[in-house]
Amino acid sequence: MNIKKSFLLIIFLFSSQSYSINKNMFPEDCSSIHNGLFYLSHKGSVWKIIIERSDKIQKAHRVYNKFYYTKKITWVQSCIITGTITEVNDPFLNQSIIGEKETYRITHLTKDYYDYEELSTHDVGKVYRVKNLEELISDQIQNNQ
Repeated sequence: MNIKKSFLLIIFLFSSQSYSINKNMFPEDCSSIHNGLFYLSHKGSVWKIIIERSDKIQKAHRVYNKFYYTKKITWVQSCIITGTITEVNDPFLNQSIIGEKETYRITHLTKDYYDYEELSTHDVGKVYRVKNLEELISDQIQNNQ
């Protein structure tokens, strides 16, 4: 094989592998998290926010069923979700956030958690599947006294 053909083969193999890596950079099917109970904990915070999600509504509880906000959600793609805040019932949050819209991309998905990126601010985080709701509620009550 001459040098020119070898060079072209190397470029082809490298570009094919590069395309494969970029194509698989994000999960393709996030339907397993379109509904369910999840929680997130911000870095440096003792609060664990419980997230209840159905196909069209997401409720984030600072204290379960006492302090929360609600979003109307749309899955624009299997792993991209847009949400608009529709209700605020938490003294820590200002009512002026009603109507705010956020869009998130799921960047990594496992059976126990998923990573996300908020697309306008590029904030990132990790959300876990709830394994024991009663324990999380107890933590919330204890840390919000």
